[in-house]
Amino acid sequence: TSAVSHRFQPEYREMWYAKFNDLLRSAQDRWPVVHTTMLGLTASSTPDGERMAPVDHWHDCDASNDAVKQALRRVKDELGDAVAIEFIEAHPGGGTNDGYLHKHPVIISGQRVPDRLLQKVLNAHVNNSPNAEHDAHRLSEAVTRSRVAARKDADNATEEVIGNLPAYLAGYLLDYDDDLEDLPEPQLAGAAVMWATGTQSVRPGQRAQQWM
Repeated sequence: TSAVSHRFQPEYREMWYAKFNDLLRSAQDRWPVVHTTMLGLTASSTPDGERMAPVDHWHDCDASNDAVKQALRRVKDELGDAVAIEFIEAHPGGGTNDGYLHKHPVIISGQRVPDRLLQKVLNAHVNNSPNAEHDAHRLSEAVTRSRVAARKDADNATEEVIGNLPAYLAGYLLDYDDDLEDLPEPQLAGAAVMWATGTQSVRPGQRAQQWM
């Protein structure tokens, strides 16, 4: 296996940054406005008051994987032309889920994704992940809408404006220079769980792979 294909090598982030540039070019060729919609899907690490082992927690959190993929396919089918990528990362610290993994599906589209479709994705996770809580997956808290800044009307956008989409997406990957041990403790803990479970930090949908 080459270093570039290894998700715990710095080159992995650089490889994906290049792919995300290809993705952005493909999106801008298709749509005058590029929208991104990020969802946060998580699960409690202390469902019964006792802290779960991180690997067991991730298995429970990701038990919704098939249902979430199906819900995302329905979103893409209804929009007609969209792509989805899912990022896996550790909670950054400061809470009960410090260092535990969660996931961020990102929908890239040429139009605003309706709330009712996003709610179906959130419901797919909550209904299929044993320790996912409804209160943590409300639209107002679990969804971030943005648009890419390469537009004359970006200053008037109601959504957050992303100046550099590839850098924004690459920001959800491990970021370090030479030594994995130099990562902050929550990221290091998350990397250990990804290693133990064979989890990839980026999970692009089929159409996203074609665009990259």
